[in-house]
Amino acid sequence: MLVFVLTLLLVSVSGQTDPDLSAPLTDASTALALKLYRAVAALDPDENAVLCPLGMIQMLAQVQLGARGSTLQQLRRAMHPADVQNDAFLLLLQKEAEAIVSPQKGSEEEAFHMAMASALFLQEGFPLREAYLQTSRAHLHTSLKHVDFFHASKAAHEINMWVESQTNGKIWQLFSSDDFGPLSRVALVNAVYFKGSWQQPFPRENTALRGFTKRDGSVAHVPMMYHKLQANIGYFPHGESEVQLLELVYGQGEASFIVLLPDSVEGLPKLEKDLTQQLLNAWMTQTQQEEVEVHLPRFKVNQRVDLEKALRSLNITELFDPGCDLSGMSGAGQLHISKAVQRTFIEVNEEGSEAAAATGGAAAVIMSLQGHRFLADRPFLFLIRHRLTGAVLFMGHVMQPELIETRGRDTQAL
Repeated sequence: MLVFVLTLLLVSVSGQTDPDLSAPLTDASTALALKLYRAVAALDPDENAVLCPLGMIQMLAQVQLGARGSTLQQLRRAMHPADVQNDAFLLLLQKEAEAIVSPQKGSEEEAFHMAMASALFLQEGFPLREAYLQTSRAHLHTSLKHVDFFHASKAAHEINMWVESQTNGKIWQLFSSDDFGPLSRVALVNAVYFKGSWQQPFPRENTALRGFTKRDGSVAHVPMMYHKLQANIGYFPHGESEVQLLELVYGQGEASFIVLLPDSVEGLPKLEKDLTQQLLNAWMTQTQQEEVEVHLPRFKVNQRVDLEKALRSLNITELFDPGCDLSGMSGAGQLHISKAVQRTFIEVNEEGSEAAAATGGAAAVIMSLQGHRFLADRPFLFLIRHRLTGAVLFMGHVMQPELIETRGRDTQAL
């Protein structure tokens, strides 16, 4: 039995792409990120959602390295286009990870920090193929650690301690002793930590309670941040409606927070269904920097998602069946995925972010107004994107702000 886990953290705000990453490969990564997000968001479309596609893709690649036969073919069809070779896709993931987590220098270290770690927790005495371990280390920088799953409580504690250390204490007690048993052999764990400070922070004194209209028409009063600042903005036709796109930059411009806001409360499901890598790229390139009055809810999401249903909806099914072929990982008995979980934490506030996870190319309509106003007082889609590589680090939607931990100090301080 193999446990497949993604442990993700996002911390919210308290260009040019890398020439070594070709456009077709970068586009394949973005397309897969959108596909994975849609599958997860569809599980409960009326609830808040957040996903770390980067961590999920890294872990699927980890499994793919050991897959063979029809199991491998399923993963390849789901993960990248037929014209993108597997070795090229793995090289893309390696370059993306190296570019994203490269050490920052000077003041940038405080303004933007991204860390990602992968580990194989292996039952003591259980053999993995040396070729698999070498490729995993080379492409995905995976470390190997031994635990004793026969002592489930101790194994869970050791893995939880590793996860907590990699996510700056934001994710803890991911596992319990019930998650492991006498058939457990390998746990693949991925941890992502991101912290970004707004290039132009929101003044705290501007935050005030303001109405947020939900899909059912009811209104919740939530802490709404406000700032007049320079930002990239665009207005785009989408069917019979319009979508506003706002980009807020972190740090020295390494990453940005992108908000896609339909002009109606009911517009988000169609936007999520229609959004493609091509459309996102077209809209991003057609934004213009303007002075914008920005109203954005302050929010926090702490979510654990069982990924099996989402992956099955993408026709990744064999991984969860006893007949799964992971013989490239080990020749000692059959392995299959018994658990696929992602835990993601995200907070967006006045300083920045912290975390531990219409078809076609319609032209932009840049409105020639005296001023621009971006009021996120209805459901919206958000992405955190690495600007150098184009990789989607985190993606989610806000549907019901009062369910996003805005208790205690948030409302009482206003």
